Amino acid sequence: MFNGIRWWPLSLFAAVSCGGDVLVTRKDDTAATPGVPATPAPPFFSSTAAISPPSDVRTGTTLTCTAAATTASDDPLTTTFEWTVSAQVVATGDTYTVTATDTDVTDRIDCTATAASTDDQTITSSASVIVENTEPVVSEVTIAPSTGVVVDSVLTCLATVTDPDEDGLVPSYTWLLSETDVATGPELALETTGAQPLDSVVCQVSVFDSHGGSAANDAMVTIENRLPTAPLVEISPDEPTAAVDDLVCSASGATDADEQSLTYRYSWVSDQGDTESGDTVPAAVTLAEETWTCTAVVSDGIGSASASASVLVVDTSCGETLTDVDGNTYATVELGSQCWMASNLNATSDASGTAISRWCCDCSRYGGMYDWSTVMNGSTTEGTQGICPTGWHVPSDADWFALESHLDASLTDPSYVGWNSTQIGDDLSTSGPYGFDWLTGGFGSSGNGCNYDYDRILYWTSTDHTSTEAVSRLFNTAYTGSNRDYRLKAFGFYVRCLKD
Repeated sequence: MFNGIRWWPLSLFAAVSCGGDVLVTRKDDTAATPGVPATPAPPFFSSTAAISPPSDVRTGTTLTCTAAATTASDDPLTTTFEWTVSAQVVATGDTYTVTATDTDVTDRIDCTATAASTDDQTITSSASVIVENTEPVVSEVTIAPSTGVVVDSVLTCLATVTDPDEDGLVPSYTWLLSETDVATGPELALETTGAQPLDSVVCQVSVFDSHGGSAANDAMVTIENRLPTAPLVEISPDEPTAAVDDLVCSASGATDADEQSLTYRYSWVSDQGDTESGDTVPAAVTLAEETWTCTAVVSDGIGSASASASVLVVDTSCGETLTDVDGNTYATVELGSQCWMASNLNATSDASGTAISRWCCDCSRYGGMYDWSTVMNGSTTEGTQGICPTGWHVPSDADWFALESHLDASLTDPSYVGWNSTQIGDDLSTSGPYGFDWLTGGFGSSGNGCNYDYDRILYWTSTDHTSTEAVSRLFNTAYTGSNRDYRLKAFGFYVRCLKD
């Protein structure tokens, strides 16, 4: 009873103003003392302090601290947070981002949550986490120069290394040449390593922090090949004679900056489209007024350079020595507009080097005897090369008559058969004035190569007559003239080649 008014207990706090007095009742139905405010209940944590994330905390991690406080009477509370490292306050508020300035690896970070009531009653709750090591980073490795690297380049390895924990880092460098360690340190002089073009060069960069963390990265360049310089190409002789001189190509003077061994390869082409490989064109395949070009390619095994030279083959001057593919030599003689061999052919191979058969009475003196098919080398075409050297041919019946009519203009019938009444036989003998110099070598028959070798000699022409006979020429010491007739192709006669 107060001033005639009775107060009844209430189940909730309530404040009633009556004539300026305030009555505060308590939740526990205990009547408050009139005019005296009720004392708030002390706060307590319904959820103690906790830090998220609770582990794997590193420099740069943002931490969040949470706590929930209340009172039995749900009084209003103020909750604050304080972050400390080694008892030093580093931040306030419910979040904190770990920095290397505030912390070291293995430091403990504490978050203290304080809940305060309006009458300054406080309670606290703490949680902590440990700062873990953050691995260092090798973010970029480059090699300078990165292009145009050759075997004598000096390379520099550049790396960007960082440590979020601000540990002092000292990078280490290892150089590998084709996967083999060759040096350490930030620079590498390739000329000291035995490097070769196309080798790969790797710079490996490693760092270690003071807490056992490490990182590595690398970069690679490939050594480029420098081409050899072009050689000087020469052809000898510089004025070759057709069918007489081999053409020989030589190359020199090429250098290689990488000091690799050099090899040469030669190829030839003529303005007639003929080709040869190797450094030599055999004389037998050369023709007068033909230009041959030699290309020399020098290679270091990876790249190459080339250069060329050309030479004009000149005509064989009649009177000069002719050499066949076997190496036999023959004098030549000019008679009228024709150039004849001054001795009988003595070849055992045709111009291509293919072996041919011959009969001998005395081959070293008279030359070889051949049946007509062998002489023609399988051809039946009049004027064919047959087994003669390149640039020469087996004279036709008409070629022989041109010689005869040149020596004696009275001879006008190219189809005569038998002996003519001239001095042609004597004039062309060894005692004659023209240098044709036939000898009495006889002829071959049925394997016998010395028939009538004491008084006569027979020559084949390239003119066919029948399937079994061809046109021939005969000289005999008993006659002054020459003899034209058709004789069996199976006989072995001699050959005088005529220049094309």
